[in-house]
Amino acid sequence: MKPWIILLVLSCSAAIADASECLGCHAGIDATLAGTPHAAVGANCAQCHGDNETHAQNPSASNILTFDDEAAATQDAACATCHADAHAGGRSVHARAGVPCAGCHTVHGDTEPELTLPPGFTGLAPGSAVCAGCHEDVLAQFAFNERHRLAENAVTCIDCHDPHQTRRAPVLHGAAESACTDCHADAEGPFLFEHAASRVDGCLACHSPHGSANRHLLSHQAVGELCYSCHAAVPQFHLGFAPSGPPRFGTETVCTNCHVTIHGSNLDRLF
Repeated sequence: MKPWIILLVLSCSAAIADASECLGCHAGIDATLAGTPHAAVGANCAQCHGDNETHAQNPSASNILTFDDEAAATQDAACATCHADAHAGGRSVHARAGVPCAGCHTVHGDTEPELTLPPGFTGLAPGSAVCAGCHEDVLAQFAFNERHRLAENAVTCIDCHDPHQTRRAPVLHGAAESACTDCHADAEGPFLFEHAASRVDGCLACHSPHGSANRHLLSHQAVGELCYSCHAAVPQFHLGFAPSGPPRFGTETVCTNCHVTIHGSNLDRLF
């Protein structure tokens, strides 16, 4: 084990050290920590970066942790000496993808990444801006007219997604459905008759939460197309009064005109 890793483990509970040696070369770096959580708890340079004495005698990136060129696991090990209880560490989805803590968190002050925002966006909350820096394909979905109000910062990415979650996609807070039903409690139930799609596949079986052409954020523009994507076999009543007659309902039908409690019902198994 490298000596600076051992020092990190020992120094997490140590008294604040004199940072003057560091400031001799890194003038002004202390100002970038002012007002941050690390400054509030009195963290010193060595607690994150390792053996500053050796580095001061022989300034080199090889004998200090720079949080730049090192492997993600190496960087995260330094953060985990203090934050292991708060986060899943190497078990998180982002960690398994090789994204280090420093890929999202800026210790020396907060800076928002430069983004090319879709039309209608004037800015993003800091948490959403960090996510959008990598997930630009998802950001583009919020350009739909029907969408969750990310552009207005009425919601942020981390209102629904927990970036430290160990669950595979979607990385939602807690149980997958709670991310939706915390706001949409009317669709949660419990219901005597539950929609199987909601029970088995969840809200994302029918809805595109980031944005959609459909006003209910459905994954299909036409309601009938969405319903028929699962319910290919329908009663004869839907097809026509005679086997050879024209169909009464099709993919252009708005099924929820009749099945009005589609999330679930306490009165009728057909909703």
